Amino acid sequence: MLGISLSAAIHQRTGAALPVPVPPPAGLSFTPDIAVFRDQFGAYTHDFDAQARKPAPTHTVYVGKGGDNTADGLSWSSRVRSIKQGLVRAAGLGSPGASTRVRLLVQAGEYRFSEQDVSGIPDSWAGQSCQRNLIIEPCDGFGSPSMMGRIRSVHDQVMPPFLPVAGSSTVYASVFTSERVTSCVWDRTYADEWGNPLCAHNAPPPSAAYANEAAVVAGLEAMHAAEGEGACWLDATGKKLYVRLRDGRAPDANMIVGRGTNDSVANPADWNIYYGGIHGTLATLWATRLDALGGGGFYLYPDWSGNRRASVVLDQCDALYSANMGFLAYDATNVILHRCRAAYCFNDGVAYDQPGFGTYNPDAAFTGAIIGASLTVSAMAGSAAGVLDIGMVIAGAGVAAGTRIIGKGSGTGGVGTYLLDQSQSVSSTAMTGTGGLGGARFHELDCRFRWCGNNSQFDTSRNASSAHVNCTGLRINSHALSTQNRAFHDIHNARSWNLGCVGESCRQTGVQSAAFTAGLEPNSNETAQMWLDGCQSLGNTADLQAHKGAGLRLRNMGAIAAFQTLVSGGGTIALY
Repeated sequence: MLGISLSAAIHQRTGAALPVPVPPPAGLSFTPDIAVFRDQFGAYTHDFDAQARKPAPTHTVYVGKGGDNTADGLSWSSRVRSIKQGLVRAAGLGSPGASTRVRLLVQAGEYRFSEQDVSGIPDSWAGQSCQRNLIIEPCDGFGSPSMMGRIRSVHDQVMPPFLPVAGSSTVYASVFTSERVTSCVWDRTYADEWGNPLCAHNAPPPSAAYANEAAVVAGLEAMHAAEGEGACWLDATGKKLYVRLRDGRAPDANMIVGRGTNDSVANPADWNIYYGGIHGTLATLWATRLDALGGGGFYLYPDWSGNRRASVVLDQCDALYSANMGFLAYDATNVILHRCRAAYCFNDGVAYDQPGFGTYNPDAAFTGAIIGASLTVSAMAGSAAGVLDIGMVIAGAGVAAGTRIIGKGSGTGGVGTYLLDQSQSVSSTAMTGTGGLGGARFHELDCRFRWCGNNSQFDTSRNASSAHVNCTGLRINSHALSTQNRAFHDIHNARSWNLGCVGESCRQTGVQSAAFTAGLEPNSNETAQMWLDGCQSLGNTADLQAHKGAGLRLRNMGAIAAFQTLVSGGGTIALY
């Protein structure tokens, strides 16, 4: 709200026209819960206020330097030292459900996996699960909330010594055994334009494998010569990590190696920041100035099949040097990323996906009966009956007004049992469900992406921001720089409204590089739709693509003929 008020004051003083509200396009099937505006110069703004969305806590746990993990964490004087232990303490407060909201006040600074207490508890988040509604924000050295610093959970791996590689004075290698090693290496000696440590870029071989160690050295030197920021290469088979730092020095304490597995979050040992929601209810996570460095980045995985849904607000959070996605919203119900940044991620900067839900339909028609707080659905009303969802209001003869589905029993969207918020007795009858949470919703607001994707010439879909199955959302002013493949790429049945977004200098060439793409060429029956309003493609060999039945709709972008376009398999690009 402050941004709109300030903008209005400026326009009043200058006599310029006020920004005007912009309605969502027809066909989006989604009304954002924020207002969107466009001014006379074509700039987009919104009224999202992260602090206004922050829930009121019922409990507080304190985390900070000099803390003791055996303490209860309920005051600054009894703070715990690790984020992981703070989450353990939070899980012991109240009970799962809406009535318990635990705030973690974490002293600004770095919390590293490699730094552990005498019992082996890492200082970082380290993939710790916590079935509570969470509010996470930084505090100062006295336990008072403060926005002057950042909370950085670092999922790092201590390596055996790095030794010079024969024939090179700038490339070093570490031979490891059981360590969990990724191709994510960063150097705190130097900073990028965001002020974050510089990444030594992954330098994969031009073909299936490097022929020998001399070829590895040549590959790292070539990558460094091209980008000037250093390079690395992980020989996972030979268990050897090669590094060429920007200044050619030997690796030292300023060089950090990410812990995890490239391109995978299958093993919990690889997780950094993880939120899995609460069994049987809609959970909330609200966090500001919380960063994930290394590991699997932010892993938001409530899992519909496990009867968990989550609403997530991340404000000014960074995902850096992730071995997988920067932010992976997988089965999360509603995700808001505000002024977040993702950089140097092995895969996408952010990916929204909800494959566990099934085909999305916001309403449902069915035959059901209610005993107590349990709804039993015996039949769906035909092929267009929709899908039952947590959050739906149930209506029918004899059903109490406002009855809502709050959890799942044996049902997964169709026939089966569901938990209701009101007890009653209703004989089998025709019922409807409306207003469900539906597929995943996302709001991506003023976010930045840099160097997402792992450099492999064999990858076809390493994106800055990508929406997948059953996802509908909004992007405002997202800017993607130097993405490996397509910058903004929505596939399957995703729908997105994109305003003022910029895809710049994608690193691939040809069909694998475009600022905005709907649909994925190898797939079939793609129905993804992207509405682009005032978006830009800068410095790319391709601008707009639509494949296999998917489509792009353009407004406030001039003539389609001004763009490099590619349409295949029934894809469409048109004005709206």
